[in-house]
Formats: sequence, C-alpha cells, structure tokens
Amino acid sequence: MICLECATRTAPPITAQPAIGCCAYCGAGICLDHARYVPLSPLPIGVLPRLSTGKRRFVCTPCDLPVNGGGA
Repeated sequence: MICLECATRTAPPITAQPAIGCCAYCGAGICLDHARYVPLSPLPIGVLPRLSTGKRRFVCTPCDLPVNGGGA
C-alpha cells in the first residue's frame, strides 16, 4: 500500500512513499512524512474508549486539521 497523500500530490505516483499505517479516522494509508498523531487524553472513570487503546492514534493530514487545528 502507498500513502494516499503522496499518490495524489505527486505527478508520477511511482514516487509515492510506502504506507506505514492507516488513518484512525478515514482509513487512508499514510507514510512517515504525512503521519500526524493525536495523543490520547485520559478518559474519565466509567467511559469506554471509542477506538483502540494506546498512547496515540495516527491520522492523515486532512483529518488532522479539524482534530488538532493542523498543528501536529
């Protein structure tokens, strides 16, 4: 799988980087250059997490804009 952003932003798609993971929100493949992360804040007692647990979630740049304001 290749990075979706690399494939859509570069003229020849052959220069697209391989994906290292998938966006937690939209599922697009992301490379190291386009990966952003959303740190997980501690949940209040009794609240179940919506996505998989861990230290952070990787997201693509377009999904990062509304979540972090694009500043990751």
